[in-house]
Amino acid sequence: DVNVTKFQSIINLVLSHNFISIIKSSYFELCLNLDELNLSFNLIETIEENSFTKNVFLTLLFLNNNRLKIFSRNQ
Repeated sequence: DVNVTKFQSIINLVLSHNFISIIKSSYFELCLNLDELNLSFNLIETIEENSFTKNVFLTLLFLNNNRLKIFSRNQ
């Protein structure tokens, strides 16, 4: 079982310098209080639509030094 309370308490999350290549829409949906997310220095090419819809408190999102090229709602 997933302890949802632990995910909800995350405010700042640093996932930089990993080998993340895709952000799926479900990845951060339990992190309801997330304010700052650092995904820099990864291999991200794709961010699924609505990936951060439930993160209404997200104010800082770092995506620098990834492989993102196209930002589009439709693929």
